[in-house]
Amino acid sequence: MVDRRGGVFRGGDTSGSGGITATSATSWVETFTATAGQTVFNLVNHEYTPLLNAVDVYVNGLRYAVDADYTETDTNTITVLVPLDLGDEVLIHGRNFINQTIVSGTSASATSVFPTGSVSANNVQSAISELDAEKVSKAGDTMTGNLTVNARLRVTHEGVGNAFVVEDSSHPDSSPFIVNDVGQVIVGTTAARANFNNGTDSPQLQIEGTSFNTAAVSIVRNSADNNAPIFTFGKSRGATVGSNVLVVLGDVLGRLAFQGNDGTEFVDAAFIQAEVDGTPGANDMPGRLLFFTTPDGATAAVERMRIDSLGRVAIGGQLLVGTQIDGGAIGNAVPITAGLFRTVTGSQSMASGVTTLVATLPDVGVGMWLLSFNVPAGDTPNYSGFAVIGQQNNSTRFTFSNNGALLTASLGGRNINMTQASGVTTTVVWSLTRIM
Repeated sequence: MVDRRGGVFRGGDTSGSGGITATSATSWVETFTATAGQTVFNLVNHEYTPLLNAVDVYVNGLRYAVDADYTETDTNTITVLVPLDLGDEVLIHGRNFINQTIVSGTSASATSVFPTGSVSANNVQSAISELDAEKVSKAGDTMTGNLTVNARLRVTHEGVGNAFVVEDSSHPDSSPFIVNDVGQVIVGTTAARANFNNGTDSPQLQIEGTSFNTAAVSIVRNSADNNAPIFTFGKSRGATVGSNVLVVLGDVLGRLAFQGNDGTEFVDAAFIQAEVDGTPGANDMPGRLLFFTTPDGATAAVERMRIDSLGRVAIGGQLLVGTQIDGGAIGNAVPITAGLFRTVTGSQSMASGVTTLVATLPDVGVGMWLLSFNVPAGDTPNYSGFAVIGQQNNSTRFTFSNNGALLTASLGGRNINMTQASGVTTTVVWSLTRIM
């Protein structure tokens, strides 16, 4: 491997007696570090004959093409056509077509060619051969060849069109890997789409194909444990890349969208999204998961189901399974959420012999409710009961009831009342579920 650090080829020392005669062209190298905007490079120790393919020019390891990228101005000057950036490394390799004998063990000629180390003619030819084997040649907008690097490879795009294209042996390739001029990564096609979300949105990473193999993504983890591969959505309220700013209630943390093409654009058919569901803090991020589908003939998706941070499940806005009440305290006549199969529970301290309001049914038109109640501290037969309540607008009646001897339920319009007769103040618990 040729060591190009600082633009210097480091060859082995010559030893023994005798000499090596280079009967072909002798080679030399001069290196430069460009200033900002520099185009002209004057040779210090060498000259060449223009128009005889006597020099090769490399910029940051890329071989430039004569006339397309640089001109051979005169016998000791090279002019690149596009101004270089500060710090760009320029290497000019030249050939002088004369015979020369380099005596083994002497380094005067070598040090004038290479600033560091002693080399022989064979060393020079070996270094140049390896450089040619690894060279990346540039001709206009196209670079070809091979390059081995042990540090970063920087591609600076200063023209128009895609900045980086990886193709197979066919050119042009219909399904390449591309980084375009605005940094989008495109796999499987030559141009980024800009017609998502029923508009002109254009994602930064796009994969497009015509089969499973060309239009699929896999993440595989191999580890001797129960850990899984992870795909993470993250959200910060910061306005700059790399920021860490606390999110707030209602912020959407991520969305998994399923979109179909309407002949012009891609439009949501369904999506799943996660939101902040409470007040977040350090190591505390309450969340809810929402599921949306789009009705036929509609332009926007509608929420169909959610799971909130308390574990409650709502479906179609009408199903909520859980043990919490939405709204005010029990017993203050705040209506209960009308969701089908919505279960709410309550506990309330009641004085003996006093009829107490525990809940008010919502005005749902026609409905049916299942009520159960008891006093945990009392014996079950006397302090428990259940009932089925039929409702039509503001009118209610028991269709079936089984009151305890010392704990009873009664109705007044849409109000549910309870009375306990233990002789002392005690706590009554109850649950109510809409079943129709």
